[in-house]
Amino acid sequence: MIDIPTYYEVASALPHIPENSDKETTKAILKEYAIRNNFILTVCQSSEKSLHFKCKKGGSYKNWRNLSEEDRQRRKKSSRTGCPFYVRLSNKKERGFRYLPPLTKNEHLHNHSISENDLLDTSIGRKSKLTAEEIEKVKEGIVQNLSTKAILKSISSTKGTCKLTIHDINNSKYAIKNKSD
Repeated sequence: MIDIPTYYEVASALPHIPENSDKETTKAILKEYAIRNNFILTVCQSSEKSLHFKCKKGGSYKNWRNLSEEDRQRRKKSSRTGCPFYVRLSNKKERGFRYLPPLTKNEHLHNHSISENDLLDTSIGRKSKLTAEEIEKVKEGIVQNLSTKAILKSISSTKGTCKLTIHDINNSKYAIKNKSD
């Protein structure tokens, strides 16, 4: 029996890219669009004339050590699903980036669900859901040299749920520490 894949359409159309938009503006617009629609985009090709994005779950992990599956020690589940979502933009004649038409019929579809819970599985997704008040609490806790668990407790909701993990807080501590050095 052949397994027919299920595809999920993004709720809203690709955003408008303003005239004469530069690369950074275009990246920001598309990444914000993706988070608003519960998925993460990564840049997979970037030059002065073109910009290509794919879903963070696109592709598959490569076995760089050429080990057989039996010899591999870690059997970690991959978050990559081979998602076909792909956006290509071109900057011809220096007029700003414009969308190129999709090469395949599935290029603007996902092969995984695109719900808020799926977005919260990623660090970028969790951070995107923080309020300004929660971000300020994290920064204050880091500046005051509070423990990671104390910082998590300060931003946890009354239900005891938290949008960040211990790793997210530790990474933020490291980033702030390196900025001040």
